[in-house]
Amino acid sequence: MIRLFIRRFSVPLLLVAIGLAAGAHWWDRLEGLLHKAPEQSQKLPESESSLCYRLPDKGWLDFSLPPWTDQLKILTNAEVARDFRMAKNATYRYALSFEVIDDRGERIQSGVYHHETEITSYRIPGRDRKTPLNHYVGSPLKPADGKLIKINLRPVIEQANVSRLRLKLSAAEEGIQSAVVRVYAPEYSSGREISYLWNRLPRKTRQRLAEGNVYPAEFLSQNEKQNLVRKLWRPKAPEGIEGRDYQRQRLYRISTEEAIPERDQPIVPEGLIVSPMQRATVPVPQQGWRLRFTIRRLGESSTKPYTVGIRWHGKDMGQTRQQTLSLTESTAEHIAEYDGGLIELWSDSRVNIQMETVGEKSGEKPGKTLDKRVEPTSMYLRTYRAGVQQPVVYTVNHSRGQSTPFRADFRILANKTRQPEASVTCELIDSDGENITRQFRITAPLSQYDRPTGQTKADFVSKPVSRYFLVPENISHIRCSSPDPVLVSGYNRPLNLPKTTRVPGDYYAQARHTEGQPTWFLFKPDNERELYLNHRSVLLTLQYDPPERDPRLLKGVYKWEAFRPRGSWSGAFLFAPRDTEQPLRKEALNAAYAPIALNRSLKVVLQSPESLQTIRPKLIYLANDGGQTPLQLYVNDSLHLTHELTGPRGRLTLPAMSSGQNRIRVQAPPGIRVYLNQVVSKRPDHMLRFANRIDAGGLSFDFRKQTAGEENLSLKLFSPYGEPEPSVFRVSLEPATDRSIGPYEKLSLPERKFIVSPPENGPKVPVMQSETGFVSRGQTFFYPLGDDLPPGQYRVNIELVSGPGGYLQMYRVLPGKYTERSMKMEPILGHETD
Repeated sequence: MIRLFIRRFSVPLLLVAIGLAAGAHWWDRLEGLLHKAPEQSQKLPESESSLCYRLPDKGWLDFSLPPWTDQLKILTNAEVARDFRMAKNATYRYALSFEVIDDRGERIQSGVYHHETEITSYRIPGRDRKTPLNHYVGSPLKPADGKLIKINLRPVIEQANVSRLRLKLSAAEEGIQSAVVRVYAPEYSSGREISYLWNRLPRKTRQRLAEGNVYPAEFLSQNEKQNLVRKLWRPKAPEGIEGRDYQRQRLYRISTEEAIPERDQPIVPEGLIVSPMQRATVPVPQQGWRLRFTIRRLGESSTKPYTVGIRWHGKDMGQTRQQTLSLTESTAEHIAEYDGGLIELWSDSRVNIQMETVGEKSGEKPGKTLDKRVEPTSMYLRTYRAGVQQPVVYTVNHSRGQSTPFRADFRILANKTRQPEASVTCELIDSDGENITRQFRITAPLSQYDRPTGQTKADFVSKPVSRYFLVPENISHIRCSSPDPVLVSGYNRPLNLPKTTRVPGDYYAQARHTEGQPTWFLFKPDNERELYLNHRSVLLTLQYDPPERDPRLLKGVYKWEAFRPRGSWSGAFLFAPRDTEQPLRKEALNAAYAPIALNRSLKVVLQSPESLQTIRPKLIYLANDGGQTPLQLYVNDSLHLTHELTGPRGRLTLPAMSSGQNRIRVQAPPGIRVYLNQVVSKRPDHMLRFANRIDAGGLSFDFRKQTAGEENLSLKLFSPYGEPEPSVFRVSLEPATDRSIGPYEKLSLPERKFIVSPPENGPKVPVMQSETGFVSRGQTFFYPLGDDLPPGQYRVNIELVSGPGGYLQMYRVLPGKYTERSMKMEPILGHETD
């Protein structure tokens, strides 16, 4: 009976069951569509969607990876409440931690990425309402702008197979509630798959892949198509069950190309950005520039006044010029000429400054602008965070069994506008594993020129603090660490490698940047890969800092000391032009000469360096020919001197006269120039300098280092006038003292090589001991000595390697006041003998 029933009704029952199942399926679909209808109405038609995964409040979000994964892309979006209002121009920070785990469960790479995000609004033409680039449907949260992370796993997959990626939100500013992520791993196709994969891709995917080509997707060759699909990025889903182990979120993104971003702060034009906390510097080449500055204020009211400063720093001490522009208009222009040196720009407002050369300085026709925009000098430096648990380690490669100079530059990361300080430990490790420890504290002001990139939370970095070591042969490694946020970069150089300096080219920042030989050579730490993978490497953008000059030198408060060679030597007095902008020290009155107009009565104030009541000034004359010429000097309407000038140049010692104000008159035929020293009522424009003759025999002189700190030996070469060939010198110091390991604040280089080119188009400088000899105005170069050399007696050897040589002045300038004792016999005036 049962069998008969089944036979008769099995087919109808099966059809009813199928009908019920189909009805249930379509009812569920209809119910889902009815339920999602309100949400879909919120979705913009120009949007495309992708699946994201929300990071948990606690713990990690895990993703399984194929063992061959060599790269990862992680896109993150911070989330805020839908009714959260971001302040104008505000950005918010959050940090994402990641770990890469191998198939043995060990962590092979980890780090923290710090992001700065905002919510940028977009406008679609034809619509009044602005909309964000990313948005959710039916969620109490809204996403901020997306941020991309790219992780290179190629160095680690050679040692282990990749298994998992772990992500978590490690830190977030107030206002950020959570974050969502999308993880992509590359999928490499085989040769057979590549041949047909392109045609199976969706049309939008093919268009996106072809965006980087000149031609659209329809016109690509077969090889181009195969290259595009050889590696495709595939999304990865988290491990576990949705709702229990992770939360899924669908993210919609505007896909139309017509969407225009609207920013409260306009896009900054090319040029230099200057603000109250950031200055800019621009090197000027040796030949100088005539510059047009175009200044645009950024993001402030057009009626609010602001100030822009332009300061020029020349090559020599005291060469500086400053202009302060008080502006109200949003765009302004300024034109000025500058000799070679460095231009420093600052402002009390945020401004953009573009510079371009103008033709007049370069010999072009007036008003014509050279097609040359002055671009900022791009300099970057990769530094490494020196931690206690993760120090920065350098290997010292010694040459020929000698001690090796090592230099470490330390910078402090900071967020506050105060002078940061830090403690640093440097361990010098020998071949037996024993340590020599050096601990010291560093303090440095915040740099107004250098900046860290977006890899770190710090807004500022301090000026570099250098420490120098002389590493013995048995030391193999140097390990630098600090409990504070300290960045370190390491440099070395062979001990006996002479430092070559081109004079004056290398004293100009632009020429030194493009053609100069570095004094120190940057090298990478041993554990660079580990530091880089753990995000303890920080890239800095650098500028040339303006020269720091001792204010005592600028005020003329210093001791000037000349040196004379050992043995037999010769020399001459040179009558050289003087920079009238420089202060005149009282001690230099004997060597400073002021021009005296002929054949007219002048009031002058005379004074001796020793403040004597009776003085005997000296008079220098320069004539156009060597014939006999009479010269008469009247002092206070009385004839004081009559002299026959028998040569084209000479120096006379005048009879004694009273110091203070005198009325003088020099009677001489036209064509003669007369100069008088010890004049304080008129700015002297010439200096009488004594210099030694240097030729193939070279020079040697004794030099006593007076201080334990840094000192500079100054050398000035006066080349034969009209001689274009440079002179090459080798300067060395002896004896070579036994120096300790350090650290030092400055390290001396015992041997230096100078290639000194004569000045171009300079004035003729008369050689006073010659009737026809002239030299150039002189080129100054410097031989610095560091605190590694103790005070004491040294010998300086100067060898002329090649070139014409000339006259060399050797001297030292020590800033500060120094007590000196000297004997001076005061002359007696004729009327005082009774």
